Amino acid sequence: MPTMSTLLALLCAAAFAETAPEAALSAETRAEYIAGEPVLVRITAENTASESVAVADLASRPWVVKFTVEGPNGAKTWFTTPPETDPGGRWTLKPRSQRQVLLEIPSSEKLPPADYTVTIEIDDDGKPRALPSWSMRVAPAAPSAGAATFDAMNVESVGFQTAWVHKALDGYDLYLHHAESAAPAATVGDYHLLHADDPIEPVLSLSRPQESWDRYVYWQSGEKGIQVARLQGQTLRGEPRQVEAPYPSVEVIGRGGTDANGGLHVPLWVPAPSGAGGEIRVASIKDRATRFRSVGHYRKRPELVETMVDSAGDLRVLVLADDLVLHHVSQVGELPSSGRLLLKGDEAKWVRGAEFGSLPTKDGESGGLALFLLSEALQENPDETTTPVFQGRWFSLGGRELHAFPLVERPDGWSPVDALPRGYDPFVLLLKKDGAKQLLQVSPESGSRSLAWVPAPALAADSDGGVWLRGVGAGGPVLETRLVVSR
Repeated sequence: MPTMSTLLALLCAAAFAETAPEAALSAETRAEYIAGEPVLVRITAENTASESVAVADLASRPWVVKFTVEGPNGAKTWFTTPPETDPGGRWTLKPRSQRQVLLEIPSSEKLPPADYTVTIEIDDDGKPRALPSWSMRVAPAAPSAGAATFDAMNVESVGFQTAWVHKALDGYDLYLHHAESAAPAATVGDYHLLHADDPIEPVLSLSRPQESWDRYVYWQSGEKGIQVARLQGQTLRGEPRQVEAPYPSVEVIGRGGTDANGGLHVPLWVPAPSGAGGEIRVASIKDRATRFRSVGHYRKRPELVETMVDSAGDLRVLVLADDLVLHHVSQVGELPSSGRLLLKGDEAKWVRGAEFGSLPTKDGESGGLALFLLSEALQENPDETTTPVFQGRWFSLGGRELHAFPLVERPDGWSPVDALPRGYDPFVLLLKKDGAKQLLQVSPESGSRSLAWVPAPALAADSDGGVWLRGVGAGGPVLETRLVVSR
Protein backbone atom coordinates (compact mmCIF):
# COMPACT_ATOMS: atom_id res chain seq x y z
CA MET A 1 0.00 0.00 0.00
CA PRO A 2 1.52 3.36 -1.02
CA THR A 3 2.73 5.57 1.77
CA MET A 4 1.45 9.09 2.37
CA SER A 5 4.69 10.55 0.96
CA THR A 6 4.37 8.47 -2.21
CA LEU A 7 0.77 9.62 -2.73
CA LEU A 8 1.81 13.23 -2.28
CA ALA A 9 4.61 12.78 -4.81
CA LEU A 10 2.21 11.25 -7.34
CA LEU A 11 -0.31 14.03 -6.82
CA CYS A 12 2.39 16.67 -7.25
CA ALA A 13 3.65 14.97 -10.41
CA ALA A 14 0.14 14.83 -11.80
CA ALA A 15 -0.46 18.49 -10.97
CA PHE A 16 2.85 19.42 -12.57
CA ALA A 17 1.99 17.41 -15.70
CA GLU A 18 -1.34 19.21 -15.96
CA THR A 19 0.27 22.62 -15.68
CA ALA A 20 3.55 21.98 -17.52
CA PRO A 21 3.96 24.50 -20.32
CA GLU A 22 3.82 23.33 -23.91
CA ALA A 23 4.56 24.82 -27.29
CA ALA A 24 1.82 26.89 -28.90
CA LEU A 25 0.99 25.46 -32.34
CA SER A 26 -0.49 27.53 -35.17
CA ALA A 27 -0.90 27.26 -38.95
CA GLU A 28 -0.44 29.98 -41.54
CA THR A 29 -3.29 29.48 -44.00
CA ARG A 30 -4.84 31.29 -46.95
CA ALA A 31 -8.36 31.75 -48.18
CA GLU A 32 -7.51 30.70 -51.75
CA TYR A 33 -5.11 28.30 -53.47
CA ILE A 34 -4.32 27.67 -57.13
CA ALA A 35 -5.78 24.50 -58.71
CA GLY A 36 -3.10 22.06 -59.80
CA GLU A 37 -0.60 23.35 -57.24
CA PRO A 38 0.03 21.65 -53.87
CA VAL A 39 -1.58 23.28 -50.85
CA LEU A 40 1.31 24.37 -48.63
CA VAL A 41 0.75 25.12 -44.95
CA ARG A 42 3.35 26.72 -42.69
CA ILE A 43 3.08 25.38 -39.12
CA THR A 44 4.73 27.28 -36.27
CA ALA A 45 5.65 25.90 -32.86
CA GLU A 46 6.30 28.77 -30.44
CA ASN A 47 7.42 28.83 -26.82
CA THR A 48 5.83 31.68 -24.90
CA ALA A 49 6.81 30.25 -21.51
CA SER A 50 9.77 31.17 -19.33
CA GLU A 51 11.32 27.70 -19.54
CA SER A 52 12.21 25.37 -22.39
CA VAL A 53 9.50 23.16 -23.89
CA ALA A 54 9.55 20.24 -26.33
CA VAL A 55 7.29 19.26 -29.20
CA ALA A 56 7.40 16.61 -31.92
CA ASP A 57 9.89 17.39 -34.70
CA LEU A 58 7.46 18.18 -37.53
CA ALA A 59 10.22 18.72 -40.10
CA SER A 60 11.80 15.24 -39.85
CA ARG A 61 8.54 13.50 -38.84
CA PRO A 62 5.85 15.01 -41.12
CA TRP A 63 3.68 11.90 -40.77
CA VAL A 64 2.60 13.04 -37.28
CA VAL A 65 0.59 15.80 -39.01
CA LYS A 66 -2.79 14.71 -40.44
CA PHE A 67 -4.94 16.89 -42.69
CA THR A 68 -8.68 16.26 -42.93
CA VAL A 69 -10.09 17.93 -46.03
CA GLU A 70 -13.88 18.15 -46.39
CA GLY A 71 -15.36 19.17 -49.73
CA PRO A 72 -18.29 18.52 -52.06
CA ASN A 73 -17.47 14.78 -52.14
CA GLY A 74 -17.14 14.33 -48.40
CA ALA A 75 -14.16 14.29 -46.06
CA LYS A 76 -10.82 12.55 -46.42
CA THR A 77 -7.77 12.46 -44.16
CA TRP A 78 -4.37 12.74 -45.78
CA PHE A 79 -0.95 12.31 -44.23
CA THR A 80 2.59 11.41 -45.23
CA THR A 81 3.22 7.66 -45.15
CA PRO A 82 5.24 6.91 -42.01
CA PRO A 83 8.29 4.62 -42.01
CA GLU A 84 8.10 1.13 -40.50
CA THR A 85 9.83 2.46 -37.41
CA ASP A 86 9.34 6.02 -36.21
CA PRO A 87 12.83 7.27 -35.32
CA GLY A 88 11.34 9.77 -32.87
CA GLY A 89 12.79 13.20 -32.32
CA ARG A 90 11.51 16.37 -30.69
CA TRP A 91 12.18 20.05 -31.05
CA THR A 92 13.45 21.75 -27.91
CA LEU A 93 12.35 25.38 -27.87
CA LYS A 94 14.03 27.86 -25.61
CA PRO A 95 11.91 30.63 -24.06
CA ARG A 96 10.57 33.12 -26.64
CA SER A 97 11.79 31.02 -29.57
CA GLN A 98 9.97 29.26 -32.37
CA ARG A 99 10.41 26.69 -35.12
CA GLN A 100 8.58 26.57 -38.44
CA VAL A 101 8.02 23.98 -41.12
CA LEU A 102 6.32 24.22 -44.52
CA LEU A 103 4.25 21.10 -45.16
CA GLU A 104 2.31 20.02 -48.21
CA ILE A 105 -1.12 18.45 -47.89
CA PRO A 106 -0.43 15.14 -49.68
CA SER A 107 -2.11 14.86 -53.11
CA SER A 108 -3.65 18.34 -52.69
CA GLU A 109 -2.60 19.27 -56.24
CA LYS A 110 -5.39 16.90 -57.36
CA LEU A 111 -8.14 18.83 -55.57
CA PRO A 112 -10.68 20.11 -58.12
CA PRO A 113 -11.80 23.74 -57.92
CA ALA A 114 -14.27 23.99 -55.03
CA ASP A 115 -14.68 25.22 -51.46
CA TYR A 116 -13.17 23.11 -48.67
CA THR A 117 -12.82 22.96 -44.89
CA VAL A 118 -9.49 21.75 -43.51
CA THR A 119 -8.60 20.50 -40.04
CA ILE A 120 -5.07 19.74 -38.84
CA GLU A 121 -4.34 17.25 -36.07
CA ILE A 122 -0.82 16.73 -34.73
CA ASP A 123 0.20 13.62 -32.81
CA ASP A 124 2.57 15.12 -30.25
CA ASP A 125 4.02 11.73 -29.22
CA GLY A 126 0.76 10.31 -27.91
CA LYS A 127 -0.98 13.61 -27.22
CA PRO A 128 -3.31 14.61 -30.07
CA ARG A 129 -3.42 18.35 -30.66
CA ALA A 130 -6.00 19.83 -33.04
CA LEU A 131 -5.61 23.22 -34.70
CA PRO A 132 -8.61 25.39 -35.58
CA SER A 133 -10.35 24.45 -38.84
CA TRP A 134 -10.29 26.90 -41.72
CA SER A 135 -12.12 27.34 -45.02
CA MET A 136 -10.25 27.54 -48.29
CA ARG A 137 -11.12 27.87 -51.95
CA VAL A 138 -9.26 26.07 -54.75
CA ALA A 139 -9.55 28.02 -57.98
CA PRO A 140 -7.95 28.07 -61.45
CA ALA A 141 -5.14 30.58 -61.86
CA ALA A 142 -6.52 33.99 -62.84
CA PRO A 143 -3.51 36.21 -63.63
CA SER A 144 -4.27 39.92 -63.51
CA ALA A 145 -0.70 41.28 -63.68
CA GLY A 146 2.88 40.17 -64.15
CA ALA A 147 5.67 40.14 -66.72
CA ALA A 148 7.71 37.15 -67.91
CA THR A 149 10.98 39.05 -67.86
CA PHE A 150 14.24 37.41 -68.91
CA ASP A 151 17.31 37.65 -66.69
CA ALA A 152 19.97 36.21 -68.96
CA MET A 153 22.71 36.21 -66.32
CA ASN A 154 20.65 34.20 -63.81
CA VAL A 155 19.13 31.43 -65.91
CA GLU A 156 22.04 28.99 -65.74
CA SER A 157 22.31 28.94 -61.96
CA VAL A 158 18.80 29.88 -60.83
CA GLY A 159 16.26 29.22 -63.56
CA PHE A 160 13.33 31.49 -64.37
CA GLN A 161 11.56 33.63 -61.77
CA THR A 162 8.39 35.57 -62.52
CA ALA A 163 6.32 37.73 -60.19
CA TRP A 164 2.61 37.56 -61.04
CA VAL A 165 -0.73 38.41 -59.43
CA HIS A 166 -3.75 36.13 -59.07
CA LYS A 167 -7.21 37.74 -58.93
CA ALA A 168 -8.76 35.97 -55.97
CA LEU A 169 -12.41 35.93 -55.01
CA ASP A 170 -11.53 38.58 -52.44
CA GLY A 171 -8.52 40.73 -53.30
CA TYR A 172 -5.26 39.81 -55.04
CA ASP A 173 -2.51 37.26 -54.31
CA LEU A 174 1.11 37.88 -55.29
CA TYR A 175 3.07 34.79 -56.37
CA LEU A 176 6.62 34.01 -57.40
CA HIS A 177 6.74 31.51 -60.26
CA HIS A 178 9.90 29.40 -60.51
CA ALA A 179 10.78 27.26 -63.55
CA GLU A 180 13.75 25.09 -64.51
CA SER A 181 16.70 26.64 -66.34
CA ALA A 182 16.73 24.05 -69.13
CA ALA A 183 12.94 23.83 -69.48
CA PRO A 184 10.92 26.98 -68.67
CA ALA A 185 7.69 25.01 -69.13
CA ALA A 186 8.66 22.74 -66.21
CA THR A 187 7.30 24.54 -63.16
CA VAL A 188 9.21 24.07 -59.93
CA GLY A 189 6.58 25.92 -57.94
CA ASP A 190 4.31 28.92 -57.58
CA TYR A 191 5.10 30.41 -54.19
CA HIS A 192 2.60 32.68 -52.47
CA LEU A 193 4.21 35.89 -51.22
CA LEU A 194 1.38 38.07 -49.94
CA HIS A 195 -2.29 39.07 -50.20
CA ALA A 196 -3.35 42.58 -51.22
CA ASP A 197 -6.76 44.21 -51.11
CA ASP A 198 -6.17 46.32 -54.23
CA PRO A 199 -4.66 45.58 -57.67
CA ILE A 200 -0.86 45.76 -57.92
CA GLU A 201 1.62 45.70 -60.81
CA PRO A 202 4.67 43.86 -59.42
CA VAL A 203 8.23 44.38 -60.64
CA LEU A 204 10.88 41.77 -59.81
CA SER A 205 14.20 43.54 -59.41
CA LEU A 206 17.29 42.56 -61.36
CA SER A 207 20.28 41.10 -59.54
CA ARG A 208 23.47 39.14 -59.90
CA PRO A 209 22.98 35.35 -59.65
CA GLN A 210 24.24 35.29 -56.06
CA GLU A 211 21.46 37.67 -54.96
CA SER A 212 18.64 36.12 -57.01
CA TRP A 213 16.83 34.66 -53.96
CA ASP A 214 17.47 37.81 -51.92
CA ARG A 215 16.13 40.45 -54.28
CA TYR A 216 12.97 42.55 -54.21
CA VAL A 217 9.44 42.74 -55.54
CA TYR A 218 8.04 46.27 -55.64
CA TRP A 219 5.10 48.14 -57.14
CA GLN A 220 3.62 51.62 -57.50
CA SER A 221 1.57 52.62 -54.47
CA GLY A 222 -0.20 55.95 -54.75
CA GLU A 223 0.94 58.95 -56.76
CA LYS A 224 4.33 59.27 -55.09
CA GLY A 225 4.96 55.99 -53.32
CA ILE A 226 6.22 52.47 -53.93
CA GLN A 227 5.71 49.36 -51.85
CA VAL A 228 8.91 47.37 -51.37
CA ALA A 229 9.05 43.70 -50.35
CA ARG A 230 12.29 41.73 -50.03
CA LEU A 231 12.56 38.05 -50.91
CA GLN A 232 13.99 35.49 -48.55
CA GLY A 233 14.17 32.37 -50.68
CA GLN A 234 10.61 31.46 -51.64
CA THR A 235 8.97 33.77 -49.10
CA LEU A 236 9.22 37.39 -48.03
CA ARG A 237 11.55 38.81 -45.43
CA GLY A 238 9.15 40.65 -43.16
CA GLU A 239 6.30 42.88 -44.26
CA PRO A 240 6.36 45.21 -47.30
CA ARG A 241 7.26 48.82 -46.54
CA GLN A 242 6.02 52.02 -48.11
CA VAL A 243 8.60 54.43 -49.55
CA GLU A 244 7.34 57.95 -50.22
CA ALA A 245 9.11 60.19 -52.72
CA PRO A 246 9.51 63.90 -51.87
CA TYR A 247 7.82 64.94 -55.14
CA PRO A 248 4.16 65.57 -56.10
CA SER A 249 4.13 62.39 -58.20
CA VAL A 250 6.45 59.68 -59.52
CA GLU A 251 6.16 56.77 -61.95
CA VAL A 252 8.03 53.49 -61.77
CA ILE A 253 10.08 53.24 -64.98
CA GLY A 254 12.40 50.43 -66.10
CA ARG A 255 13.44 47.69 -63.65
CA GLY A 256 15.21 48.31 -60.39
CA GLY A 257 18.24 46.36 -59.29
CA THR A 258 19.38 44.65 -56.09
CA ASP A 259 23.00 45.41 -55.30
CA ALA A 260 25.69 43.26 -53.69
CA ASN A 261 24.90 44.67 -50.23
CA GLY A 262 21.15 44.03 -50.21
CA GLY A 263 20.12 47.52 -51.31
CA LEU A 264 17.46 48.27 -53.91
CA HIS A 265 17.77 50.93 -56.63
CA VAL A 266 14.52 51.86 -58.40
CA PRO A 267 14.41 54.21 -61.44
CA LEU A 268 11.55 56.72 -61.18
CA TRP A 269 10.16 59.22 -63.65
CA VAL A 270 9.46 62.53 -61.89
CA PRO A 271 7.23 64.74 -64.08
CA ALA A 272 7.90 68.46 -64.15
CA PRO A 273 5.22 70.70 -62.57
CA SER A 274 4.14 71.67 -66.07
CA GLY A 275 4.78 70.53 -69.61
CA ALA A 276 5.93 67.16 -70.90
CA GLY A 277 9.38 67.20 -69.32
CA GLY A 278 10.76 65.84 -66.10
CA GLU A 279 13.69 63.90 -64.73
CA ILE A 280 14.74 60.37 -63.89
CA ARG A 281 15.81 59.75 -60.33
CA VAL A 282 16.89 56.50 -58.73
CA ALA A 283 15.48 55.71 -55.29
CA SER A 284 18.36 53.95 -53.50
CA ILE A 285 16.77 52.04 -50.60
CA LYS A 286 18.87 50.39 -47.90
CA ASP A 287 17.44 49.37 -44.53
CA ARG A 288 15.33 52.36 -43.45
CA ALA A 289 17.23 54.99 -45.44
CA THR A 290 16.25 56.15 -48.95
CA ARG A 291 18.24 58.50 -51.18
CA PHE A 292 16.85 59.97 -54.42
CA ARG A 293 19.73 60.36 -56.86
CA SER A 294 19.56 62.28 -60.12
CA VAL A 295 20.06 60.54 -63.47
CA GLY A 296 19.05 63.34 -65.83
CA HIS A 297 16.52 65.99 -66.92
CA TYR A 298 14.57 65.50 -70.16
CA ARG A 299 12.27 67.57 -72.38
CA LYS A 300 9.81 64.67 -72.51
CA ARG A 301 9.40 61.22 -71.02
CA PRO A 302 12.20 58.97 -72.39
CA GLU A 303 11.20 56.55 -75.13
CA LEU A 304 13.23 53.69 -73.68
CA VAL A 305 14.72 52.84 -70.27
CA GLU A 306 16.63 49.56 -69.85
CA THR A 307 18.57 48.48 -66.78
CA MET A 308 21.04 45.86 -65.64
CA VAL A 309 23.10 44.99 -62.56
CA ASP A 310 26.76 44.64 -63.46
CA SER A 311 29.31 42.21 -62.03
CA ALA A 312 30.14 44.62 -59.20
CA GLY A 313 26.49 44.90 -58.17
CA ASP A 314 26.02 48.46 -59.49
CA LEU A 315 22.97 49.54 -61.47
CA ARG A 316 23.35 50.58 -65.12
CA VAL A 317 20.52 52.64 -66.64
CA LEU A 318 20.24 53.05 -70.41
CA VAL A 319 18.10 56.06 -71.37
CA LEU A 320 16.91 56.95 -74.87
CA ALA A 321 15.68 60.53 -75.11
CA ASP A 322 17.34 63.02 -77.46
CA ASP A 323 20.51 60.90 -77.18
CA LEU A 324 21.25 57.36 -76.05
CA VAL A 325 23.14 57.51 -72.74
CA LEU A 326 24.30 54.75 -70.41
CA HIS A 327 24.29 55.83 -66.77
CA HIS A 328 26.19 54.20 -63.91
CA VAL A 329 24.58 54.33 -60.46
CA SER A 330 27.01 53.22 -57.76
CA GLN A 331 25.57 51.08 -54.97
CA VAL A 332 27.31 53.25 -52.35
CA GLY A 333 27.32 56.97 -51.72
CA GLU A 334 24.83 59.68 -52.58
CA LEU A 335 26.33 61.09 -55.77
CA PRO A 336 24.25 61.42 -58.96
CA SER A 337 24.83 58.89 -61.70
CA SER A 338 27.65 59.28 -64.20
CA GLY A 339 26.65 59.03 -67.87
CA ARG A 340 28.37 57.92 -71.06
CA LEU A 341 27.06 59.03 -74.46
CA LEU A 342 26.59 56.02 -76.77
CA LEU A 343 24.67 57.48 -79.75
CA LYS A 344 23.86 61.09 -80.60
CA GLY A 345 20.51 62.44 -81.72
CA ASP A 346 20.29 61.61 -85.44
CA GLU A 347 21.46 58.02 -84.89
CA ALA A 348 19.83 57.51 -81.50
CA LYS A 349 16.33 58.37 -82.75
CA TRP A 350 16.24 55.18 -84.83
CA VAL A 351 16.82 52.85 -81.85
CA ARG A 352 13.80 50.60 -81.27
CA GLY A 353 15.02 48.27 -78.55
CA ALA A 354 17.94 47.36 -76.32
CA GLU A 355 19.06 44.33 -74.31
CA PHE A 356 22.04 43.76 -72.07
CA GLY A 357 23.86 40.47 -72.53
CA SER A 358 27.20 38.71 -72.54
CA LEU A 359 29.54 37.99 -75.44
CA PRO A 360 32.11 35.18 -75.64
CA THR A 361 35.70 35.82 -76.63
CA LYS A 362 36.01 35.89 -80.44
CA ASP A 363 38.76 36.81 -82.92
CA GLY A 364 40.90 38.35 -80.22
CA GLU A 365 37.99 40.43 -78.91
CA SER A 366 37.56 39.82 -75.18
CA GLY A 367 34.08 38.78 -74.09
CA GLY A 368 31.94 40.04 -71.23
CA LEU A 369 29.02 42.37 -70.67
CA ALA A 370 27.77 44.11 -73.78
CA LEU A 371 24.76 46.01 -75.11
CA PHE A 372 22.59 44.82 -78.00
CA LEU A 373 20.78 47.57 -79.90
CA LEU A 374 17.97 47.11 -82.38
CA SER A 375 17.60 50.03 -84.78
CA GLU A 376 15.36 50.81 -87.71
CA ALA A 377 16.89 51.97 -90.99
CA LEU A 378 16.13 52.44 -94.70
CA GLN A 379 18.09 50.26 -97.10
CA GLU A 380 18.70 51.78 -100.50
CA ASN A 381 17.91 49.46 -103.42
CA PRO A 382 19.49 49.44 -106.92
CA ASP A 383 16.26 50.83 -108.40
CA GLU A 384 16.60 53.89 -106.13
CA THR A 385 13.75 52.75 -103.85
CA THR A 386 14.20 52.11 -100.13
CA THR A 387 13.21 49.16 -97.95
CA PRO A 388 12.61 49.53 -94.19
CA VAL A 389 14.90 47.16 -92.28
CA PHE A 390 15.95 46.32 -88.74
CA GLN A 391 19.60 46.39 -87.80
CA GLY A 392 21.02 44.51 -84.82
CA ARG A 393 24.40 45.50 -83.36
CA TRP A 394 26.51 44.73 -80.29
CA PHE A 395 28.23 47.58 -78.46
CA SER A 396 30.65 47.61 -75.57
CA LEU A 397 29.43 49.40 -72.45
CA GLY A 398 31.85 52.13 -73.46
CA GLY A 399 30.00 52.70 -76.76
CA ARG A 400 32.32 50.93 -79.23
CA GLU A 401 30.58 48.86 -81.91
CA LEU A 402 31.62 45.21 -81.61
CA HIS A 403 29.49 43.37 -84.15
CA ALA A 404 26.77 44.04 -86.75
CA PHE A 405 24.23 41.41 -87.85
CA PRO A 406 22.72 41.04 -91.33
CA LEU A 407 19.82 43.40 -91.96
CA VAL A 408 16.27 42.10 -91.45
CA GLU A 409 13.45 43.45 -93.60
CA ARG A 410 10.66 45.04 -91.59
CA PRO A 411 7.23 43.72 -92.63
CA ASP A 412 4.73 46.47 -93.32
CA GLY A 413 2.47 47.21 -90.34
CA TRP A 414 4.59 45.32 -87.80
CA SER A 415 6.47 46.83 -84.85
CA PRO A 416 9.01 45.27 -82.46
CA VAL A 417 7.93 43.84 -79.10
CA ASP A 418 11.15 42.18 -77.97
CA ALA A 419 14.57 41.17 -79.26
CA LEU A 420 16.65 38.25 -78.00
CA PRO A 421 20.40 38.41 -78.67
CA ARG A 422 22.25 35.07 -78.48
CA GLY A 423 25.88 36.04 -78.50
CA TYR A 424 27.17 36.07 -82.06
CA ASP A 425 24.43 33.67 -83.22
CA PRO A 426 21.54 35.26 -85.14
CA PHE A 427 19.26 37.26 -82.87
CA VAL A 428 15.53 36.56 -82.67
CA LEU A 429 12.98 39.33 -83.08
CA LEU A 430 9.38 39.36 -81.89
CA LEU A 431 6.96 41.66 -83.75
CA LYS A 432 3.32 42.53 -83.27
CA LYS A 433 0.75 43.62 -85.81
CA ASP A 434 -0.26 47.21 -85.17
CA GLY A 435 -3.76 47.31 -83.74
CA ALA A 436 -4.17 43.53 -83.57
CA LYS A 437 -3.21 40.62 -81.32
CA GLN A 438 -0.82 38.97 -83.75
CA LEU A 439 2.80 37.94 -83.26
CA LEU A 440 5.59 37.27 -85.72
CA GLN A 441 8.93 35.62 -85.01
CA VAL A 442 11.80 36.87 -87.16
CA SER A 443 15.50 36.02 -87.28
CA PRO A 444 18.12 36.94 -89.87
CA GLU A 445 18.71 33.33 -90.96
CA SER A 446 15.49 31.39 -90.39
CA GLY A 447 13.05 33.97 -91.78
CA SER A 448 9.69 34.61 -90.11
CA ARG A 449 6.62 32.73 -88.93
CA SER A 450 3.34 33.58 -87.22
CA LEU A 451 2.89 32.77 -83.54
CA ALA A 452 -0.18 32.40 -81.37
CA TRP A 453 -0.79 35.46 -79.23
CA VAL A 454 0.16 35.37 -75.53
CA PRO A 455 -0.45 38.20 -73.04
CA ALA A 456 2.60 40.34 -72.21
CA PRO A 457 4.76 38.52 -74.80
CA ALA A 458 8.53 38.26 -74.30
CA LEU A 459 11.42 36.15 -75.57
CA ALA A 460 13.77 34.09 -73.40
CA ALA A 461 16.57 31.57 -73.83
CA ASP A 462 17.01 28.48 -71.66
CA SER A 463 20.33 27.18 -70.37
CA ASP A 464 20.64 24.85 -73.39
CA GLY A 465 20.23 27.68 -75.91
CA GLY A 466 16.58 26.99 -76.74
CA VAL A 467 14.39 30.02 -77.50
CA TRP A 468 11.00 30.45 -75.85
CA LEU A 469 8.00 32.73 -76.21
CA ARG A 470 6.71 33.53 -72.72
CA GLY A 471 3.79 35.47 -71.31
CA VAL A 472 1.52 35.79 -68.27
CA GLY A 473 -2.15 34.99 -68.73
CA ALA A 474 -5.08 32.62 -68.39
CA GLY A 475 -4.14 28.98 -68.82
CA GLY A 476 -0.73 29.55 -67.25
CA PRO A 477 -0.18 31.51 -65.18
CA VAL A 478 3.14 31.69 -67.06
CA LEU A 479 2.75 30.53 -70.66
CA GLU A 480 5.65 29.03 -72.61
CA THR A 481 6.07 28.00 -76.25
CA ARG A 482 9.38 26.65 -77.51
CA LEU A 483 10.43 28.22 -80.81
CA VAL A 484 12.43 26.44 -83.49
CA VAL A 485 15.29 28.77 -84.35
CA SER A 486 18.48 28.05 -86.27
CA ARG A 487 21.85 28.80 -84.71
